[in-house]
Amino acid sequence: MSYKYLTFCVLAALSLSGSAFAEDSLKDDEEKLYGNHTGRVTLGGFFGSGSDVGVAVASTTPGAPAAGPANRDFTKNGGDIGFDWGFFGNQTMFKTHLGGEISTALGFRSGRTYSDGTQSDGGIAFRLDTAFTYGVLHGNIGLPARLTFLTGPGFKYDPDMVGAQSFAYLLLGLRGGVRVGENMDAHVQYIYIPGTGSSEYLIREHRIEGAIHYGPVGAGVRWDRQTITSNDEKLSLSAPKLGAFVGYVF
Repeated sequence: MSYKYLTFCVLAALSLSGSAFAEDSLKDDEEKLYGNHTGRVTLGGFFGSGSDVGVAVASTTPGAPAAGPANRDFTKNGGDIGFDWGFFGNQTMFKTHLGGEISTALGFRSGRTYSDGTQSDGGIAFRLDTAFTYGVLHGNIGLPARLTFLTGPGFKYDPDMVGAQSFAYLLLGLRGGVRVGENMDAHVQYIYIPGTGSSEYLIREHRIEGAIHYGPVGAGVRWDRQTITSNDEKLSLSAPKLGAFVGYVF
């Protein structure tokens, strides 16, 4: 089967699945899903832990064994004020939707507190993500639902980062959302950052968010995992963190 023929079959299937529902009904239902002409202001905090591995300085004492990698565990915490906004346009010929989103966060980082008692500097952190959104699957599965694909550029400044305090990246993501009744919707979202714009460090991130919005009130949890590896492989850091947030949805 050729690539062009396979692509045609996929697009035709999406078009037929969308046409099973009236366009007006889909629009009415999906207007109430998160991400469609929706804004959100949030206040959240997180707690994290992790470890970094660096090459220790070898001993200068004659006959002493060479020093191995130094592995140090740490904890960290912080908080953010966030703003998220998104929209979808009219349906395409395949009954799908195209749109865009922006997500920003301004917060504070405490710095890393190591098991040996030392601590790194913290400070003000900032993140800006922009994304093209494609509502690839949508309809009524007993509840109005939509699966959205996201991709776009982002930028982050974090004084607690090892080696690269500011960097740019490309994000990839999926969000599944459902509408429950007239006043509540819920979604689960996964964002993956496969690499960064830093020339000396490779930084990867996994971000998972689960949220419920009831009228103008929203709440949810977030789990992030960040790994940093220097190009010379002399430094490796892994830092998962768990957080929660509340917000106002409009």
